Amino acid sequence: MIVRGAHELRVDPRRKLLAVAERVPDGNLLVIEDLVSPGSKRPEPLGKLLGRAAQRIDTTAGADVRERFMRETLAELGATAEPAALAALAKNDADLGALRTDLEKLALGGASITLEDVLRETLVTDEVRAYQYASAAVAGRAAEALALAHELFGSDPRGAAVPLLAALAAEYGLVWEMSRPGGSLPSRAKWRERELRGLARALGERRARLGFERAVRGFEAVVTGRADDPQLVVDLATAAAAR
Repeated sequence: MIVRGAHELRVDPRRKLLAVAERVPDGNLLVIEDLVSPGSKRPEPLGKLLGRAAQRIDTTAGADVRERFMRETLAELGATAEPAALAALAKNDADLGALRTDLEKLALGGASITLEDVLRETLVTDEVRAYQYASAAVAGRAAEALALAHELFGSDPRGAAVPLLAALAAEYGLVWEMSRPGGSLPSRAKWRERELRGLARALGERRARLGFERAVRGFEAVVTGRADDPQLVVDLATAAAAR
């Protein structure tokens, strides 16, 4: 039996479908199409809830696929978007159907879609907010970075440190790469080359490397449970970036 569109079900029908899936008799096969992001918390993916009792096939679109889909959809809609807006939407974990809905809504304004439009009109993920935090922190805008970090901690006290420190390490990694002779950016970050090259000149290779290593150590301390206060780890890393 094949069940399609489980991601479109409301809470109670999803709960009933899960109960059915947990009681499938031996020798029978139940295939469920559930296009919920693997990282989603509400609703949680049915495959995750079923655990080892189910075989999961992840069809999540990667950043490159999402970016191509966005460009094709924007061309179809006769709209354009700034690179920062595309990057933010590419980091979002919504499915492609929801992404198309967001683009259609954003395109109604007529002008080129900006990052501010995306943040105002769509349900962005923690990764996008974390990306904003990291950009501000590495650029030395500590007050802005801390405000963004504390906003995330306010909504997710236990889980906010991981995306924040991961984004900080990634941002420092890009600046470190640009500070080295012959350094080059991955295609997804090419649109930021001028900005990152300026930061690389300001920080230098040594400071960029130290910032990257500090963010990685903080990330490891949080995910391994060695850090008693994850928010303090983020605050200290942010303060160090401003020096």
